[in-house]
Amino acid sequence: MEKNYFEILEIPHDIDEEGVRKAYRVLAHKYHPDKNSDKGSHAKFMEIKEAYEFLMDPAKRKSHADALNGVSSTEALTMRYEQVRQKRASRYRRSTYERRFTYRGAHSPSTGEPSPFRKQNKEAQQSFEDSYSQYAAYYEKSLENAEKGYRFILWGFKALFIPAFLLCITLLLDLALAKEIPLEQIQAKHRLRGDFISTSQVRVITENHRFTLDRSYSEKFYKWQMISMWVTPIRKVVSEVLVKEPKVSYKIRTKESLGGFYRFQMWILILAVPFLFYERLGPKSRVHLGLFLCILLLQIGRTVWSF
Repeated sequence: MEKNYFEILEIPHDIDEEGVRKAYRVLAHKYHPDKNSDKGSHAKFMEIKEAYEFLMDPAKRKSHADALNGVSSTEALTMRYEQVRQKRASRYRRSTYERRFTYRGAHSPSTGEPSPFRKQNKEAQQSFEDSYSQYAAYYEKSLENAEKGYRFILWGFKALFIPAFLLCITLLLDLALAKEIPLEQIQAKHRLRGDFISTSQVRVITENHRFTLDRSYSEKFYKWQMISMWVTPIRKVVSEVLVKEPKVSYKIRTKESLGGFYRFQMWILILAVPFLFYERLGPKSRVHLGLFLCILLLQIGRTVWSF
């Protein structure tokens, strides 16, 4: 048999949450083992605590009261639904629940025809669906046009960077194949004029070639000195110069050798160009990569052109 928690707490079925709390405090104080030394006080206290925890849940308290009153769960749910409907009808200042039901119903009770409000709802829903379908079609068309634009720009990048790819490989190969030539005599030296970086560089002119060095390295050479140089076979520029000192000899790279950061830029371009043809990246990502490579190409072209 189901326990009657209302009887345990000695409260009516329609009591609210605050009433349950007050009844629990009174009975808990009365039957607490520290206050009551009777033999069955502990069991009574645990029963009161169980009833309190159960009835503090509004849904459980309502269902428990319905079950004790002989109301089934389906009937209780229907009754609560009707109470909510009536409460909402009173909120909108309607006199009866029937008027509100007629207002929101599918058909008019007098004529039997569909309610005009239901027609309006259907028309609004149909209008929303039509506008949404139009927006979806427009959005898909925009994505398709954007993808076409990205592919067109990507085609231009491919046409641009294939020659740039071959140019960088040619420059690096040219520097790798540089060969030593017979000794040449230095004819003149003069400092370059221009920006802050150029003022720290010196142009050295020999019988058949010219090259650029940093100012600190150029001090190791003097006019009418015979020097050894390595010249590239394609561009015919001096890539390295041999420095001879009393105890050691070493090579110095010229500015025309595109060493350091400039050569690093060329390697980045060479390694990144194949990704323009990698389909899994998508056209948008490849276009962004192409914009980055354009910056590298402008820097490399500016460097090569200045020499």
